[in-house]
Parts: sequence; structure tokens; C-alpha cells
Amino acid sequence: MVGFTGLKGHQLGNIKVAASSEEADFEDIVIGYVDSIKLLNSISPTKKAIIIHKAFGYPNWEIAEILGLSERTISNLIKSIKIFLHKVGR
Repeated sequence: MVGFTGLKGHQLGNIKVAASSEEADFEDIVIGYVDSIKLLNSISPTKKAIIIHKAFGYPNWEIAEILGLSERTISNLIKSIKIFLHKVGR
């Protein structure tokens, strides 16, 4: 075991340095997961709820009903989320 800073400079602690492409692919998945969690932690609870409901295929009107917001507010928040994710993805 060696101290290892993963791809993109992520500190993953003491892990075995990937010796095969399968292990490297797994590392990419883990880093993507960690990045996603960090990203979601920086988003408001309402926006998180919208992202989760959209991921499950709920239409905007139903998300609005569930969250007690207007459909227009949901649409505006989705636009805001898209802008945020686009900026982060650069």
C-alpha cells in the first residue's frame, strides 16, 4: 500500500496503485462518485430534491406538487441547476 493521490488530484488515502486497466476504470468510477457527492453537497436541499425527482422521471408539474412549489419555480430552478452543472463541468 502506498499513499496515492488519484486522478484529477483527489486524495483517496492509502490504496494500491492500479496495476490494470480494470482497476484504473474502477478508480475513475469511484472518483466520479466522490465528485458527485461533493457537488450535491454544495446544492440546496430543494435543488437536490428536484434532481432526484427528475432522475426518477417525474415531470415538472408533479415535482411542483410534491415540493409545494409552482411549476414555473421548478422550471426556473432546473434552468439554474443546468447552468450550475455546466459551469462546474468545464
